[in-house]
Amino acid sequence: MDKTLYDLLNFCESNNRVCPKSVYWHSVWSILPATIKGEKPPPIPVILVESLRTSEIMKQLVFRLHIHWAYDHGVFEKVDRYLRSLKEDQWHHLSE
Repeated sequence: MDKTLYDLLNFCESNNRVCPKSVYWHSVWSILPATIKGEKPPPIPVILVESLRTSEIMKQLVFRLHIHWAYDHGVFEKVDRYLRSLKEDQWHHLSE
């Protein structure tokens, strides 16, 4: 795995982080290219009411897919900068 990808994934899981809170996660998702010919689009973020019915591990898994999608589709640096700019209270943490 590329070191920059590995570093961002580690950053996003540090301090018991699961994923950004809904509005911030939606902002990350909006940076991702919506469709790439011949590929499924990235899954939508697990936000709002759906977030209440989804386990933390599933949220983290979908969020990691978004980071990998950004890496594979040319928007990784923009997503990296955005995520690192979030304050700690803008993240959903384990067992909140």
